[in-house]
Amino acid sequence: MQLDPQMIDHALMTTRAVRMRLDLEREVEDRVLLDCIDVAEQAPTGGHNGSRRWMIVRDQATKDRMAELYLEAGANWVIETADRIKDTNHPNARMMQGAKRLAENIANVPALVIPTIIGVHDGSGRPGLFDSVIQAA
Repeated sequence: MQLDPQMIDHALMTTRAVRMRLDLEREVEDRVLLDCIDVAEQAPTGGHNGSRRWMIVRDQATKDRMAELYLEAGANWVIETADRIKDTNHPNARMMQGAKRLAENIANVPALVIPTIIGVHDGSGRPGLFDSVIQAA
């Protein structure tokens, strides 16, 4: 396969958050999600420790509950901040509108793909276990 490095660089340098362009009505096939996970699995792992696992959530009741938890964990702050700085020329105003759209619609996406970690952190303050999932996510 022939790859054009300039086109790849262009895509990587010009594609930022796509939250505002999410098509909430379009189904996403399992194969597409699994292909994305395969790409994510190429990320580095801490100590070559394969402790990542992935959950694909399509059940609407589960997505609804996860959306509630997301809002409780701070997404309500995102919505309030986005509304407060909208149309103010604040440097983060546009980004916050995208975050707001995601927060308001997280239960409406066709699937949630959630990286998880197998194991228990040792409490040492070192990243250890967590650095196996952060890059992939």
